[in-house]
Amino acid sequence: MKIIDAHTENESTVVVTFQGNVSGVESKNELYVKESEDEWKLILGDDDPATVAALNVPEFSTHAMVDYYSFTGFNYGRAHYTINSFSTQGNAVSLIGWQYASSDYHADVSYQVAQDSFIGWKTFGNASSVYGNYTSAAGDRFTISLTGVPKGNDYHIRIVNWAPVSVDGAGNVYTN
Repeated sequence: MKIIDAHTENESTVVVTFQGNVSGVESKNELYVKESEDEWKLILGDDDPATVAALNVPEFSTHAMVDYYSFTGFNYGRAHYTINSFSTQGNAVSLIGWQYASSDYHADVSYQVAQDSFIGWKTFGNASSVYGNYTSAAGDRFTISLTGVPKGNDYHIRIVNWAPVSVDGAGNVYTN
């Protein structure tokens, strides 16, 4: 990635524009650096409060974020796969996310690492189920680790809703 521009939007916001080649695709993106509570912070995501909260965790990790996923209205029993692929050096993939069914039901979603192949999806390790409604608030997200993932490319997260109602959610994918 290469920074191609940085400018002041207002007295509490700086916009940094960068471009680069990600998985063979040229991209151009902006990051916002905002003054908040007497500190300058990187702000990731769009202006939607749920996205900003999910992407801007207050703590740091030694893991690298390799993907972001979101879903709306996932119905019972059908497998869905994240759109973007990621690579890993092997062993574990971690998810930090939120999911919500409704006030009358709890979300019940399983997550698993899968790899796109010419004959369909190949899954790795065991699926990890997350039961309950979690919000995008920093202290209310779930964290799971998906193990048994070999070093490789073209990985996705397989998401299955087991709740009797539709579920919404989002999260970040981290690797070692």
